[in-house]
Amino acid sequence: MPLLKFVSVEALHRRILSPQSVGIEEIEGFDKRVRLLVNHGIPKEQIVHVLSNVNLDKATCLKSVEEIEEKIAFLNRFGGCPWLLNYDLETRLIPRIEVLLELSGGDENTTGDVLPKLPAVLSYSVEHLESHIEFFVSYAGLTDPEIFKLVLVFPNVFRASRKRKLLPRIEFLKQCALNSDDVFKFLVKAPLFSALSFEDNLSCKLIFLVKIGYMYRTKEWVTAMGAVTWTSCENLHKEIGLLLNNGFSREDIVVIARNICRYHRTLCYKLDERIKHSMKLRGEHLEKGCPSTSS
Repeated sequence: MPLLKFVSVEALHRRILSPQSVGIEEIEGFDKRVRLLVNHGIPKEQIVHVLSNVNLDKATCLKSVEEIEEKIAFLNRFGGCPWLLNYDLETRLIPRIEVLLELSGGDENTTGDVLPKLPAVLSYSVEHLESHIEFFVSYAGLTDPEIFKLVLVFPNVFRASRKRKLLPRIEFLKQCALNSDDVFKFLVKAPLFSALSFEDNLSCKLIFLVKIGYMYRTKEWVTAMGAVTWTSCENLHKEIGLLLNNGFSREDIVVIARNICRYHRTLCYKLDERIKHSMKLRGEHLEKGCPSTSS
């Protein structure tokens, strides 16, 4: 068989649409099933990729044309999602997608936005999904629309253990005086908080923030914690060191971070850009009539 890189796209289409040429002539009607996928909206240029990433027995070969059409019609309500053809319609797709659909308030478009982000969500049992939702309702005080927005931002929230991660972290937020509305806003802005390791990541950042001047168990402290979830411990140390070396005091850094909630995301800049940005922040701080405590 020639290497695929030397075969034109048109030739690949012909080989896929004529299965006898690749030794699967025993599968009666395979070409009809493939054409069915094309006729239902899967672009011809993607058909090779789709068939290479699904289980042909589950998706097409062992299914009747009517079963395939029914599954495609269902998935088309949520944007298509051809990679979900592996899943059984009645026992897998419908029950789990209906949980998400109910959570979204019946919005099929936004429900369809979740599926490509985390197709593995369909591997969880309905009981697993519902127990996570119930946890956020009963313990965190979130509403269905709020929970769905969190899932839309971070579908991996379903992977987080309720006992080991979600429960202690929601409790931590409550101890920092966050109410239900605050918890929702925090989790949407800092979704990684529910997934990162406490021992290897979060704990060292929390301690470091206290060392530079944040008050323990306050809203300001946990807000800063949310911002630094987007960077590594090493980069956080480097960034604070950069500011201290350029004339900022610890008090300066706390005040600026308090007024500019996404300050810590300057870590994405190169070194010289970070220096310039830091100086700009300090200038803005001084212009507001708050003299540097280091002077």
